[in-house]
Amino acid sequence: MNMFLTKYTQYLRLRRFGTLIILILFTGLSLRANAVTVLLYHHISDTTPRITSTTPGEFAQHLQMIEDNGFEVWPLSKVVRYLQQGTTLPSRVTVITFDDAYDSILTTATPMLEKRGWPFTVFVNSAAVDEQHRHIMSWQELNSLQDKGGELANHSHHHSHMATRLEGETEEQWQQRMHDQILITKDKLKQHTNSELPLFAYPYGEFDQPLQAIISELGYVGFGQQSGALSSALDFTALPRFPAAGVYANPKTLRTKLKSLPMPIKSVEVLVGEDQSGLTSYAVKKPSIRITLEPGDWRLSELACYVSNQGTGDITNIDTNNNSFVVTAKKEIITGRSRYNCTMPSQEGGRYHWYSHAWLRFNAQGELPTD
Repeated sequence: MNMFLTKYTQYLRLRRFGTLIILILFTGLSLRANAVTVLLYHHISDTTPRITSTTPGEFAQHLQMIEDNGFEVWPLSKVVRYLQQGTTLPSRVTVITFDDAYDSILTTATPMLEKRGWPFTVFVNSAAVDEQHRHIMSWQELNSLQDKGGELANHSHHHSHMATRLEGETEEQWQQRMHDQILITKDKLKQHTNSELPLFAYPYGEFDQPLQAIISELGYVGFGQQSGALSSALDFTALPRFPAAGVYANPKTLRTKLKSLPMPIKSVEVLVGEDQSGLTSYAVKKPSIRITLEPGDWRLSELACYVSNQGTGDITNIDTNNNSFVVTAKKEIITGRSRYNCTMPSQEGGRYHWYSHAWLRFNAQGELPTD
C-alpha cells in the first residue's frame, strides 16, 4: 500500500442490519491552500465526434480564460508531488491533460500551449499507438511532445473497461490482466519515450476498489473523470478531473469549474448504493450518501447537489451542528456511469467548493458498460 494512500485516506467497511456501508474518512488539511483543478481533453478538433471533442476555437477561449483569471499552469507531476508532500500551492493553479494520444493534440493543441509556455500531460493507451489507429500519434510523435512541454503517462494498453470481468474470468485472472494492461504501457513508454511518470488515468473514468488497490500496489496515482478540485486530503488512487469537451466545453460553465475549491469533506458515508467492490447493483435505484464537512462556518443553506441526467437531487437530514447532510437521487439513476455533484459557495467570492461521487451501476443483465 502506498504511503500517501495510508496517510490521507482510510476505508472502513461496516455492516449494519445486512447493509454494507462504506465510510471514507479525509484528513482535515488546508483545503484552500492546496486547491488545484485538472482539465481533461481528448480531441482538439471540429471534425471529430463532438462528445470527446473541443474545437480549436473553444480551446483558445479556454486558454485565454485561464490567463485572464490569473491561473498558473503546472505540470501534473509537479502538482502531485506538492500534494503528496503537503507543500502549499498557490491559490490558482490548473493542469491541462489529454487522454488517448490523438494527433490533434500535436497538430493543434501543442502549438497553442507552446506559444504560452504552458506544460501539459498526455495519457497514452499503447495498443492504439502500436497498431497505428486513425487519429493516433506515433511513438516518435509522442516522444517529440516532451521537447514542447508535454508529459507522457499511462492510460492502459487496450483502453478497455477495466472494472469489467470477462465471462468465466476468476478474480485472480482479472487481477493479472489488469497488471498486464498497466505494465505493458509502462514498459512501452519507457522503451519509446523514456517516460516513467507514475500517473494513471482510468479509461472511461471507470474504477472499482480492487482496481484502485492495484494502482496503489504498482505505485501509481490514479485519475478518474469525476469532477472536482484536487487537494492533499483526497484519495490518490481516484483523483478528479473536469471534462472540457462536448457539452462541457462551454467557457461560461467551465470558468466556474476552473475556479472551484475542494469541498471541505470530513467523511463520505455510502448509505445505499455500493457493494464491497465499490460498484452498484441494478437493484439499487436511488443511491444515498451522507457527507460530513470539517468543522467551520460553511454555507450549507446554499448547498446544491446534482444527479447525472436528472438535475437536482434530494438533500435531506441537514445537521448544522455536525455539518452533515444526505444526498439521494429523486429518480432511478442510469445504468453505467453517473455522478452526484455537490457545490457550495465559498467565502471567497465567485468560487465554489465542489465534490463529485462516481457511481458505476450494473444493468439488468448484471453487466457493466461496454461503450
